Amino acid sequence: MKHDSPIPSLLVIATHPIQYQAPLFRALAASGICLTVGFLDLPDPSRQGVGFAVGFSWDVPLTEGFSWVKLDGIVADGAMANTFGGRRWRRPIVEVRKHSPDAVMVMGWNQLGLLQAWLAAKWCGIPLIVRGDSNAKRGRPRWKRWLHRLLLSLPLRYVAVGASNTKFYLDSGVPTNAIALAPHFVDNTFFSSRAASCNRASERAKRGASPEDFCILFAGKFESKKRPADLLAAVASLPVEARARIHILMVGAGPLEADLRLQAEAVGLRVSWAGFLNQTEIPAAYAAADVLVLPSDNGETWGLVVNEAMACGVPAIVSDQVGCADDLVRHGQTGLVFPMGDIPALGSAISEMASTPERRRAMGEAARSLVTSEYTIERSVEAIVDAVYQVTGRQREGRGAAIASE
Repeated sequence: MKHDSPIPSLLVIATHPIQYQAPLFRALAASGICLTVGFLDLPDPSRQGVGFAVGFSWDVPLTEGFSWVKLDGIVADGAMANTFGGRRWRRPIVEVRKHSPDAVMVMGWNQLGLLQAWLAAKWCGIPLIVRGDSNAKRGRPRWKRWLHRLLLSLPLRYVAVGASNTKFYLDSGVPTNAIALAPHFVDNTFFSSRAASCNRASERAKRGASPEDFCILFAGKFESKKRPADLLAAVASLPVEARARIHILMVGAGPLEADLRLQAEAVGLRVSWAGFLNQTEIPAAYAAADVLVLPSDNGETWGLVVNEAMACGVPAIVSDQVGCADDLVRHGQTGLVFPMGDIPALGSAISEMASTPERRRAMGEAARSLVTSEYTIERSVEAIVDAVYQVTGRQREGRGAAIASE
């Protein structure tokens, strides 16, 4: 380990390049620490598109602006790559020792290769930091809670992304002083500037929505945990005259699409199906929308589309089981929260938003203010860099003595 340098070296282990993580890695590299990111997998377009029903490559850079390496990983075929055992590390201890970092940060534990990184860091005596987004909303059997307590005793620091994630750590026996809050974020400037450059009326017209329509956006995979059918059912439950001025914009693709189309057609809902939109394309959907609806169950550990929408000045309606509901969606201020699966309550929230345009716009501006002031790259990077200095026992320039590693 490179104890001869006052600047600590950090090895980050991630499953594969992810559009939401790339801005974090670039900012960490620019922060002054010596960063290397190790990826277990570099998916091709066909594997990248699993769950979206279409192969694609992200149209923003995912591996530029920071140093990275391809780890010696074993990756399963097709959709199996996304299962727990789908990405694993062939020689974790050998590779960790080769890089000889002062600290290791692992991006979660939802795949075997990430847990191997935990164990390799502990075996090598290297301080371990973990950044995941599991939350306290999901009920877990006793054996799993016990296993979490055992596993979560290994890292020295946890980087929490929000309130429910913090509660999950605390409930699992992690001491308060081992948790640093580095809130989930998106590149707010990227989304807000691109949405602002769009012609709202034109974007709505392309999708069949008039200036007077109330445009609801759903953005994500059409899969069971996101409960897109709940949105269609809620709109269908509204009076005919209210329904007539609602336009639903469905952005995404997935296994439920055929059923969703049949559901919408059966009751005559006004829906446009945009398909999968890449990162540079989706801000136009936010520019067209009046509100984002995310009805997901507790499998939605956060819901970064809410950050994206809010950065564009669009308020959100989310279920109480969505991970970010406790952080981003301040009921009546930045959006509305409803009990997951409660179709009448979702319909009522939609009616409230549709019938109060001035209040809705005020919520959108409050939402934009919240994410651009508190849910930022800068705040997240600051917390992670502090954690790195603390676990390595280094002194950060301009600050007091770092906390020595336990």
